[in-house]
Amino acid sequence: MGESGLARLGWIGVHLTCEKNGIGKALLEKVIEHCRAESCYKVTLYTLPFLIPAINLYLKYGFVLEAYLLKEWWNVDFMKMSRWP
Repeated sequence: MGESGLARLGWIGVHLTCEKNGIGKALLEKVIEHCRAESCYKVTLYTLPFLIPAINLYLKYGFVLEAYLLKEWWNVDFMKMSRWP
């Protein structure tokens, strides 16, 4: 996050044995809260198309798909998702 008002969420992850305990939800809520406090106009992230639980979480919190990037990095597809807090 910089002076531009754009925040980029890097990777967040929850160990498989801890999934469905609300940890990812809590982390994402803190990120959004922090971005609001810093007056960010947009939060963006990249994810992988096969990470369905993560994608569902991002959608639940108002992120939308901005781009589907074919073979973007390391010959792997990525999804760019964003939300406007």
